[in-house]
Amino acid sequence: MKLENKSEYFDYFPGETVLVSPGETMVIDFPEADETPSQCIALSFSPDFVEESLHYLNTKLMKVDESTCWRISSEEFYLFNSLPLASATNNLMRIAMEDNMNKDIMADLALKELLVRLMQTQAGKLIENDYKTLKTSNRLAFIIDYIKNNLHQKLSIEHLAKLAFVSKSNFFKLFKYELGTSPNEYILQQRIKRAKELLKENQSIKEVAFATGFSDTNHLIKTFKTFEGITPKNYQRNLFSEYKIVS
Repeated sequence: MKLENKSEYFDYFPGETVLVSPGETMVIDFPEADETPSQCIALSFSPDFVEESLHYLNTKLMKVDESTCWRISSEEFYLFNSLPLASATNNLMRIAMEDNMNKDIMADLALKELLVRLMQTQAGKLIENDYKTLKTSNRLAFIIDYIKNNLHQKLSIEHLAKLAFVSKSNFFKLFKYELGTSPNEYILQQRIKRAKELLKENQSIKEVAFATGFSDTNHLIKTFKTFEGITPKNYQRNLFSEYKIVS
């Protein structure tokens, strides 16, 4: 299995990861480099390493949701990098360049982390794509559907854990194992995602804050800037400046 990872070695930039199954051929064709050229990292996992790692995880570190297991899917081969996935890749590259007598041990652990991050990113995308059809059979898909439909309300972890029929601690594990993020972080991500959609509809900052469950406009502005690096108003202003028609 190969990983195609477009990211810098020691810093995180948004990019993509492509999974290529054993025996498949992949042709990489980049355009002429400019001031910010793309970088491509190709990593190859041996089938034995993947199989042994999956066996260990599924026997020693089983998921909270008994209906799911650690696995690599051939259905979702194109992924947008998450920060944890890109960081795991960068960590592996850093270890490979070190002059360290324990390099092999550290690289093995780093490869296992990368494999876990990859599965979490892939599982997250699978659930995000199909949560509406999976919500009757998958408790995490049900919770995701509930969160998306109730972003305007207060979403307590205690209430969500009860809906999932698990303890609060297991609810955190459920999210971490499947999506690689905490429930609170996921809720914030969904609030910001929804806020961006509403800003595109030219709604006011106050209306957007109310519709996405933020306590007030200041809370929305602070969180939005943390995630997007820009205030909601500037995001909206930039958005609509792109749609200007010059006659």
